Amino acid sequence: MNINIKNFLKVPVNVFLYSKESSEMKHVSILNSREKRSMTFPIPKSFFSSPNNFMYIRFMIGSPPGDFIIFGDYCLSSKKIPENLYIGKIRCEKIFSSSGYVPIIKDMPEIYLNNLTGFDLTFNNNIKILKRSELKYEGFDRTGISNGFILRNNQGIFDDYKITNSLTKIFYGLISDKENC
Repeated sequence: MNINIKNFLKVPVNVFLYSKESSEMKHVSILNSREKRSMTFPIPKSFFSSPNNFMYIRFMIGSPPGDFIIFGDYCLSSKKIPENLYIGKIRCEKIFSSSGYVPIIKDMPEIYLNNLTGFDLTFNNNIKILKRSELKYEGFDRTGISNGFILRNNQGIFDDYKITNSLTKIFYGLISDKENC
């Protein structure tokens, strides 16, 4: 059994395999950001020996010998193996308030930026989102966010994201088995 893994980040991702029972982590491959953006990941046959086995695929950014930063983990269960995994997709949500009239200065009064990675992210030189946290962003001088606003990742990990319609949340750092999450 194989899993197809695709990298949507602008940087290479190192792929490791490990289990909680074993402290050993095995380096499997590097998913580059340009030429080799996808790979077929074989699941060891021994993994299916028990119906309750769990194994983790760890995705790390950086380079050997020890400058790796954990991007995230994906837990595999012998009961459910996805066909595909997508690393670094950006997901947006529209959630409308039922609280009645909200005075809007621009197109959106605020947006929640979620960082699901294991490291801090910075956008547009002044928007900092701590690792595994959410930031309420209300625009420059708290005047709201206009359609057309572009979020540029300073670390060069994520593609620029242009807001083209009213959103409530943006998630950075997804590891998902759905391409359009």
